[in-house]
Amino acid sequence: MRLIGAITHQIVPTGFPFSDDALKAIEQNKPRIFREDWKQVISIPALKESVRDICMP
Repeated sequence: MRLIGAITHQIVPTGFPFSDDALKAIEQNKPRIFREDWKQVISIPALKESVRDICMP
């Protein structure tokens, strides 16, 4: 539940905001996170794609 709250409110449970790049990754993956196959978001290919999108906009 903390992760869902952090994602939907864009604040880490400790109270610190997410970085701009973390917010970009969240926005890109939000449609995939709240689904039955959500674990695909943290697969190696998906993580590589996310890093590539952030580092090479």
